[in-house]
Amino acid sequence: MIKILQKGNEILRKISREIKDDEFSSEYLDELIAKMREALTQESDGYAISAPQIGESVRVFLISGELLRS
Repeated sequence: MIKILQKGNEILRKISREIKDDEFSSEYLDELIAKMREALTQESDGYAISAPQIGESVRVFLISGELLRS
């Protein structure tokens, strides 16, 4: 189970770094997106998640396909 950080956690207040060009097809980004997807699907009322919510201070977010089906 991936822990989703909550309001008050310091990492959520930091400015996240941009993804570098060479990270776009990297194993790091693939694994990060997989973790984000897992965290998002474990929540019944979740429609989107950002990387900082799982402890990674990078500018990445994921939107659930369920939002598009609503």
